[in-house]
Amino acid sequence: MAEIRIIEGRWMMVEIVLGYQLDSPAYPDALGNSEAVSGLAVVGFSGLVGILETMLGLAGPQVSEAVRIAQWEQCLRQLDTGSELYSPSFSTDSWNTARELLRRRDELVLAGWHPHIPHGGSSWLTVLARVESCATLSPGLADRVASLMERLKTPISLPIKRVRVVNEHEDLWEPWQTKLMAALVQNGIVKERYSWDPQSDPDSDLGQLQRVLDGRLNCSEAQGDGSVVLVQAAQEWDAADYLVSWLQAHGSEETVIIRGSGSQLLDQTLQRNGLPALGVNNPSRIRSVLQILPLLFSTYWEPIEISRLLELLLLPVSPVPFHFRKKLAYAIVQQPGIGSLVWQEALAEGWKAYEAQWDAEQKETSERRTEKERLEKRLSMAVSHAYFSPSYGMPVTSIIGICQQIGQWATSRAVNGEPLFMAAQQQSATVMDAVAALGSEFISRLQLERIMDTATGAGLDGENGETQAASWQVVEGPGQLWGAADTVIWWNFYRADSSRMPDPWTESERQWLENYGLLLPQKGIARQRESSSWEQAVKGTRKRLILIAPSRVAGQPVSTHPFWDHVRYALAPTAPVEKKLIQDAANLRLSQRVVLQDVAVLREQIEHKNLPPAIRHWQVPEGLIRPRPEESPTSIETVLGCPLKWTLQYAAHLRDAEILSLPDMNRLIGTVLHHVIHQLFTESLRWTPEEGSVRAIELFDEWTVQMGAPLLEPRNRLLKERTREQLKRTMRMLFTTLRDCSLSVDQTEVELEKEWIAGHKVRGRLDITGTTASGAPMVLDFKWATFSKKYRERLEKLSVQLSLYQWLLVKGPSQELPIGYFMLRTGEFMASAHPDIPERYHVPGGFSLEDAMRAIESLYVSRMNALNIGEVTATGVLLGEQPPSGVLVDPPCHFCSYQTLCGLNREVPV
Repeated sequence: MAEIRIIEGRWMMVEIVLGYQLDSPAYPDALGNSEAVSGLAVVGFSGLVGILETMLGLAGPQVSEAVRIAQWEQCLRQLDTGSELYSPSFSTDSWNTARELLRRRDELVLAGWHPHIPHGGSSWLTVLARVESCATLSPGLADRVASLMERLKTPISLPIKRVRVVNEHEDLWEPWQTKLMAALVQNGIVKERYSWDPQSDPDSDLGQLQRVLDGRLNCSEAQGDGSVVLVQAAQEWDAADYLVSWLQAHGSEETVIIRGSGSQLLDQTLQRNGLPALGVNNPSRIRSVLQILPLLFSTYWEPIEISRLLELLLLPVSPVPFHFRKKLAYAIVQQPGIGSLVWQEALAEGWKAYEAQWDAEQKETSERRTEKERLEKRLSMAVSHAYFSPSYGMPVTSIIGICQQIGQWATSRAVNGEPLFMAAQQQSATVMDAVAALGSEFISRLQLERIMDTATGAGLDGENGETQAASWQVVEGPGQLWGAADTVIWWNFYRADSSRMPDPWTESERQWLENYGLLLPQKGIARQRESSSWEQAVKGTRKRLILIAPSRVAGQPVSTHPFWDHVRYALAPTAPVEKKLIQDAANLRLSQRVVLQDVAVLREQIEHKNLPPAIRHWQVPEGLIRPRPEESPTSIETVLGCPLKWTLQYAAHLRDAEILSLPDMNRLIGTVLHHVIHQLFTESLRWTPEEGSVRAIELFDEWTVQMGAPLLEPRNRLLKERTREQLKRTMRMLFTTLRDCSLSVDQTEVELEKEWIAGHKVRGRLDITGTTASGAPMVLDFKWATFSKKYRERLEKLSVQLSLYQWLLVKGPSQELPIGYFMLRTGEFMASAHPDIPERYHVPGGFSLEDAMRAIESLYVSRMNALNIGEVTATGVLLGEQPPSGVLVDPPCHFCSYQTLCGLNREVPV
């Protein structure tokens, strides 16, 4: 590998290849075709600054940008009188204000600015000078360059043989870069312009294009000889297929691929065909290890965001002790909140799991005590901690303590230098240093999130995103080419939108600074440099330039790269000529034989197969499926509605994949209200309408914290208040209705069991049982639903569930008990026609209990007999038939998870 070193106390002579974008991996690297090279460095300006600092003894530890912003913000806060130019934005978002003003300050320092330069120019320049004069700021790149320039004012012998400049357009350099190069030349360093000589055929399309870009030719007309090709693809898949086929036929050491950010789809296609991946340079800030600190801090604010805590518990890696993670996550899914009964049970089960582990490891009492203290500390940090006001802020001491714990945890996991955990350790250290540098006692939520945003930066590359060893070379952009290759392939040749920071300087400010010899970068110079770098893809090609341009990327439409306009101007003045340069990648998929650069690619057509049709009748071995010893009203309703669903769920025990997510709001509110009502009647069975409604609201507020925490979030505040008002009103209506109907509540959450058919049992849990004025028991079911029509229809026809509840309560087969629904959202009460219930609440129709049970038993026996002989029916699959009329139970297709198996959505008439 290339090496720059000291021999016998002296630097060896160095040759530097300098290019604007050569700080990233370039082609060729310093090795070129050699096995080892000494004294040659291929760098950009950042690398050049680093080399010079090392040679001059100016190198030192670098401080993160987050710490510098914090230091700058501290000074801004000290000077802020409330009437400063930056005061309005500073009071709203102090961190981003400080970051922007620091960026402006650094740009001025790169131009040679010092605060002692006479004040003037503008109010903003005066403010920056005042802040600079009082700030204690760690050096950034601008300060390092300033120190370097100051050192180079004194003549010094540098061990640099020469600097070869790749970029022809030195007028596009920033002023400080021009000054730095001039200072090197004044110190005797030889500067040469790198000569591009790809030795391509001057009469080819490629050679003509190179001469046009060099200014040696005005324009030309393409021949379509294949030396310049635009490969168009309707989708990224076709583009990847083309590149893979080309590499299989022509890939060699003289091939360079400009990958851009890369593509997961392309890498997968390459690997499926036995080729090495190009890699993906797509850093993500949501890598699990980088989410630990943001998620952890998000659980410290009032009101708690329970969804963020759930995310923290479900991370693949987490500082939350292992045996507590899933258990607490399941508790949150069941009852979204902190401190509920299931939460306490989850904590107890977690400690039991650790005790069992310690028993198996035969740990001594002292070891157990130490380990438990360590786990308790981590558990307290993650789930059992104090909460803080987002606006008032969190104590800096608490933030630093959390960062220290996360840093220690990450360090203990990074035993082999694992980059993921090293990144987490660095992130926590940066946040800790930044909050300490602010000099504040409390940090607001917004401020802390801004600090973490800066500390996280662009994030980390994916685990499978590295470039794999291959015969061809890979670079990220055309500006990283400084040597020639036979073939250059520009993957994803499309326009990528890039945001640019707006220029903060007015013309008068620029002119004032220029009067003092301070030159800022020209407006739009960054885009001009980018445009200039595109030409290096052409200059670095000897034989063929292939530009692969998909029309859609990640499902989104994209347009061809703007460099194609340069190519068209040079080679294709008309549309017919342009067509000579274009190939369609879909031809590989649509044609059996395609020629790529004189190599034939043969394709074999894959036989098309349709998805299997929907199946109504399924067959299993006879005697395999038998009735269960115990059924519930829900399972009985399932087998009556769809025997296939019952078979898959209860006989085959086929369950949905575990998806630990919070319930939707309707289900969550319904769960909370059921617990409120249960607690309400546990405390007393006799409430006045006013007392009951008031106590229900108190219980709602208490239970919301433990099992309805999402309702406490600001975005759900209106929903929570509306629910409270609805509950207050409907509870008053409930107790008024109970009084008007002379009904008294006896028990809630009642479990009953009864012998049914051939010794089989039915076990059910009833929401509420009560007693009418005549002493008859009654089943009352509470529903949190917007519309009552569905439940009214069940009373009009047959409610299997309520009929079975009623049957569980009766003493004799002919006894008729009232059943009813109370709608918690509207306060509506509806009941079966029973003499103990006032007629205004009656729902006409319905079965008698004796007729209902006879119909249920008959259909249940019929279903079970069919299952016993192996006939399983998917009742929702009609296969072109009309649905049968008068069915006892409608197929439960609307909420069924097994539709992909029965094929309901693939149903076709037969």
